[in-house]
Amino acid sequence: ITFTNIIATETAVRRNILDGIRAINQGVQDEVGKQFGADGKELTVHANSAPDNEPIQGHQFSNTEFDKLQAGQPFVDYEGRKFKPIARPIGVWNCRHFTYSIILGVTKPNYTTQQLDKMIEDNQKGYTDPKGKHYTMYECTQKQRDYESKIRKNKELQRTLKDSGDIEGAKKVQ
Repeated sequence: ITFTNIIATETAVRRNILDGIRAINQGVQDEVGKQFGADGKELTVHANSAPDNEPIQGHQFSNTEFDKLQAGQPFVDYEGRKFKPIARPIGVWNCRHFTYSIILGVTKPNYTTQQLDKMIEDNQKGYTDPKGKHYTMYECTQKQRDYESKIRKNKELQRTLKDSGDIEGAKKVQ
């Protein structure tokens, strides 16, 4: 077993636990929706959304159209806007979106079109580095997560090297 294998295993276990909790919570929400006769879903909204989710977050969908979305097929929201298939289903593969069961035509959307457009605009403003490369805010968050993962990995490696008596190796990692 190598240090890299230990970190990869730790990451996989953490991800599986988080995904499992998310799946349970979504299952409860879906069951509650069935009990009150929900005929649709509304996607949650968050700043700096991934490019595949950004145009559809906050929208309402019939259950049939949401199933198409999840199956990678073209789909239409409740307002009649058409969307091309997305590669990854909502709520999996590190997607932070969640769906709420709704009654179409009764449940008022949580966000206006103007609010959703503003979130897209803010994400696109992003950041331009000193070399002139532009990043969306989503891309910035992905870079940040990458840096944080590398820092955690190096801290753990440093502790392992110290514990094994390799002080020089620990200094290099630091």
